[in-house]
Amino acid sequence: LILLKIIEGYMIANIIYLQIENNNSSRLDKLHCFLDSPFIVRLFGYKTEEEKVLALELYNLLVKNQAKLCCFSHTFNEVEGILYEYKRNINNYRDMTLEHFDEEGYTESRVDMEINSLKDMFLHYHIEIMDKPLYNEDKYKDVIDESELRKKLVEHTENIGHRLKERSIDNDIFSVCSINMLRKGNTYTRIENCKYIFVTQYQYLITATKEVMAGKLKDLDIN
Repeated sequence: LILLKIIEGYMIANIIYLQIENNNSSRLDKLHCFLDSPFIVRLFGYKTEEEKVLALELYNLLVKNQAKLCCFSHTFNEVEGILYEYKRNINNYRDMTLEHFDEEGYTESRVDMEINSLKDMFLHYHIEIMDKPLYNEDKYKDVIDESELRKKLVEHTENIGHRLKERSIDNDIFSVCSINMLRKGNTYTRIENCKYIFVTQYQYLITATKEVMAGKLKDLDIN
């Protein structure tokens, strides 16, 4: 599974590379690349070394091509929540663990140190934390159907035997709606022309979003 993720990461990185190399003058300096919490957790090295290598490959490519790295404030809260959850369940973290912390034998106080220095990690990796834009349902109802997206998210996660917490669903919807509001409903065929993308490892979110936007955002580059 780790090998598959590494291969997938390599392919994604090279797709971006090929797109910008079609025109040697193209760069990603206008692109705001919003990262999701699983990617950030891997980038910061909280998971396995192999997963960090994967995350760094894409991260370094984006930095090299001058993309602006961001995350929504609710994503920062998710990352912080993952650390708190680990602290509350040290040695009994069944749903998801942080392998690096396990290997290093992290204690509660050591996890607290990581939590207290979390904003410094974001600064170190030059990831700007931004609030989501205010949602105007009347203006964007023809672009994204929030209630339908919620329904699809529940449907797809239940199909894979995974029940999302209400807060997780809310955050997924916040991210999708925010990206579309920032884009003002526009679509793009080349990544260097697109000002906002969302990098997520959640296949259910990608699938649900594309289904809801079928025919409206056919070329949605949320993945």
